[in-house]
Amino acid sequence: GPGVACRVAYLTHEDLVASPPGETFGDPDVIFTDSLRAVRFAGRRGPMHFLENVSAMRFPEDLDGIMLRKTELISVLLPPQDAWDELTAMIFQQAEALLPEHIYLDDGSWEAHEQAFAKYRFCLIAESMNHTVSTAFVRSVAFHTVALFNGFVEVGAMVFNGIG
Repeated sequence: GPGVACRVAYLTHEDLVASPPGETFGDPDVIFTDSLRAVRFAGRRGPMHFLENVSAMRFPEDLDGIMLRKTELISVLLPPQDAWDELTAMIFQQAEALLPEHIYLDDGSWEAHEQAFAKYRFCLIAESMNHTVSTAFVRSVAFHTVALFNGFVEVGAMVFNGIG
């Protein structure tokens, strides 16, 4: 009713990782988060609700043209090299041996994603970030490119072992 306040907070997955155990965040009534570790996709746990943190969805101007330009089968989108772990390096080595002209580094920009998705039917998105909805994954959908996997680099290693 009148005079009753509902305190709401939005905490990113980074906020939750950086917070000390037992942090109450000022005891809001409702917490929205993009953390898949804290709450399942589109789910709720206690006061916490999952809410995607995907900024405005952008689509290429000419989707019919995008489909006509899909002349390549598969690309590989890797995180920036300073974020690689041993498995990501292994995926790169395998991709370099099999698909050297189709490897892209993800800097998060629209342009990088356009290069990795626009002319490809499939893209192997090799990122170890599995704690929230991936911008690269969302943009692959915008370009009508099927993401072979997203978020678990072990799967990427299996795909290349199966192809190679």
